[in-house]
Amino acid sequence: MIQQGHIIAIKRIGGVHLACDATNESAVVVLRQRKGRYVNPFALMAKDIVMVESYAQLGKQEQQALTDKVAPIVILSAKENKLAASVAPNEASLGFTLPYTPLHSLLMQYLECPVVMTSGNISDEPQCIANQQGREKLSAIADYFLLHNREIINRLDDSVTRKLGNKIRLLRRARGHSPEVLKLPAGFKAQPQILAMGGELLPAKRRHGYSVAAYRRPGKYCNAG
Repeated sequence: MIQQGHIIAIKRIGGVHLACDATNESAVVVLRQRKGRYVNPFALMAKDIVMVESYAQLGKQEQQALTDKVAPIVILSAKENKLAASVAPNEASLGFTLPYTPLHSLLMQYLECPVVMTSGNISDEPQCIANQQGREKLSAIADYFLLHNREIINRLDDSVTRKLGNKIRLLRRARGHSPEVLKLPAGFKAQPQILAMGGELLPAKRRHGYSVAAYRRPGKYCNAG
């Protein structure tokens, strides 16, 4: 179905993904239109390292990051290739990951091209994690659903890494890295204190302090305490 240009909602270990053929411009454009994500680049999944090397520059450190047990998305310099132009508009880089569940491995065995793997949600909303929720919210985006009966308690995005300088740096700490203990550098406690929150939360100034508000859409907030 992916090879025929359809969009598939696939339930993984941390939520639902939307997948389509990354070499099919029409399929990628339709996914962007239905999801309401018009600019940001899509993450990609490849069958193996050989497939990644067909589309991106891959050094030793990037290869080690891709094949690590965490299986993060690794940002790589793109080669001139036959990927759909709408995968990463006006970008010189691509984000690749390798299969990290048995379901992904089985799926990719039958595909000779990378697939878009983007979060299963309408833009500005959280990723779907429940079967019924996915069917209701993604029915206007996905043509087909591949779900399982394992309940997901906490949604979890993919971790994202990139080589900066001579090291692989963690850009988004998520699946495989969270929750884990953070090793803090010496002198950390003496630094100014800040409040950091996820993309779905924001601080709202009040007369005697701050409250935390859940992000909905620009200009619309729901007080969370």
